[in-house]
Amino acid sequence: STPFTITLLSAPSHTGRSFIIKNKGASTVTVDATALGQIDGINTYILNQYQSVTVLSDGSTWNVLGSLSTFA
Repeated sequence: STPFTITLLSAPSHTGRSFIIKNKGASTVTVDATALGQIDGINTYILNQYQSVTVLSDGSTWNVLGSLSTFA
């Protein structure tokens, strides 16, 4: 029930890698890519309860492939 942050790995070091992140808790989850490659042009992505996001590294940034979420 406490908000927390998930920090993504460096996008340039993980080309082709993808992650599916889902918030199953009651508080918000912040997905952070600050200084490691942005997520579709932003530094953080907010997931509210039961929302999820799928991201893929293209070698320079993280790209959202699918989501049910809001931007921060």
